[in-house]
Amino acid sequence: MESSDNSENKKRDLEKRLFKIFKEEPLSRRMAITLAGKDDQTYYATKPVYKWLKSGRAQIVGKFKCKRSGHLVEYVTTDPEKFVTDTTQYKMSFFE
Repeated sequence: MESSDNSENKKRDLEKRLFKIFKEEPLSRRMAITLAGKDDQTYYATKPVYKWLKSGRAQIVGKFKCKRSGHLVEYVTTDPEKFVTDTTQYKMSFFE
């Protein structure tokens, strides 16, 4: 029982780190999870990001070339000040 509590605490801590990372700057899920210490293990980010997007605590702010994978990916932010309000801007793609 203690090990499952420890596992839940680690999961919660990782989610808190991810939320903070996405708040500092919009990033791809892969880049954020790498900064959180789980290199290229995006499945750790998928569920919390989906939950935040669905609840309105996060937003996809565009598509950019990921610095880790080189692919065109969605960048996510949890900072409401960076949320896109102009839907025409949201539909645009940006390249670095």
